Amino acid sequence: MRSMWKQTAGFSLLELLLVVLIMAVAAGLAMPMVGQWLGRGDPEQTAWRLRSALSLMRVYAVQRAQAQVFVVDPNSNAYRHDGKVVEVASRDGVLSAAGRWRGEDDEVEFHFYPDGTNSGGEIRIEQARDERGAGSRPVFVVALDPLLGTVSIRHEREED
Repeated sequence: MRSMWKQTAGFSLLELLLVVLIMAVAAGLAMPMVGQWLGRGDPEQTAWRLRSALSLMRVYAVQRAQAQVFVVDPNSNAYRHDGKVVEVASRDGVLSAAGRWRGEDDEVEFHFYPDGTNSGGEIRIEQARDERGAGSRPVFVVALDPLLGTVSIRHEREED
């Protein structure tokens, strides 16, 4: 009975070392890819945050029965709304904007009116260039429809 138990119990030290070695090699191969993915940032997340903030400005304008202004400042890669300044890290996207109202220092203003409409325009969020400065970059466009007052996101790919 005792010899049967010895044959079926557990793993040998050699088998355990082999499994640990295989796991170490796999982790070593995967870590550079995970590091690049984590350091890349997320322009899509920035686009969704912008869309939410813009939609909120529409709600504020209607609720407060007062025009609201949302400002995009491409020079500082930031936007302002309702007394708050949100700075966007360059790894999370580079902002540019086009709209009817231009403020000082190339700032673009988006106006939201109490009837639910807005001044229209778009905000582009581009992936920051890599070290080589080349390649395709995802571009997200947050578009404001002036008549419907809606905010939408579309995805484009920009080729160099």
